[in-house]
Amino acid sequence: MEQRILAEGITTMRQLCALTRERMHTIWGGVLGDRLWLWLRGEDFLEPPARPLQTLSRQHILPPDCRTPDKARAVALKLLHSTARKMRRNDLWAGGLSLQVGFYDHVAFACNARIEPCHDPYTLQEHLIAVWPQGSWPELETQDHIKADLVRLPRLLPETKILFKRTLNGKMNDQEYRTAIADFLGEGYHATGARLLSVIEEVHGRFGVLSVMDDPRKLLTVYNVCAAKATEPFRFDPQLAKALERLGMSGL
Repeated sequence: MEQRILAEGITTMRQLCALTRERMHTIWGGVLGDRLWLWLRGEDFLEPPARPLQTLSRQHILPPDCRTPDKARAVALKLLHSTARKMRRNDLWAGGLSLQVGFYDHVAFACNARIEPCHDPYTLQEHLIAVWPQGSWPELETQDHIKADLVRLPRLLPETKILFKRTLNGKMNDQEYRTAIADFLGEGYHATGARLLSVIEEVHGRFGVLSVMDDPRKLLTVYNVCAAKATEPFRFDPQLAKALERLGMSGL
């Protein structure tokens, strides 16, 4: 506010109060100037009710040392966690996620995806990682932050099958669940999810990936179909895939 009035050559309260309503409207660029003009004259009026939040967003200009895919991704995750905290404070749930990334020497990447309503940071993080532009699978294998976990995929993929099965059967207490997910902490979730989605993308393209994200219950079924076409050796049990796909349907 101080910068606005100094830029107009206003340095005293007398000068400020002498401004016309129209002039204050112009200085503040809208109705805030009208409100200030009325407040200076002791007018009492109710603020218009705030409209319910429809979207929450965060943006950040990357410093020079963060302008690489890996570091930009870390910044995006930090912004996502900040947004998730605000969502929980306002009792809001996300039904979609939008991501836009631009570099001075790259074409900006933009993506919009519908997701199952959620507001916990870990679920949102998985959605952001899934849509983050990875390039080809060989390119992903060169990224330092995930190399070690990609090597563990032959063990992580079967563990994913066991984890899904035990979770759907509801036969794990809290301690058993923490033990079961221990191998996936760090980049384990990312490596596993990236592999499943890369197989789907190889067959159906990015549209196929976004379609699965729109209804994650179809992940295992769609992956199995694509894995057969892409000669990917690992498969999920068809019955397990069907059980996940039918999750939440009436009559179950």
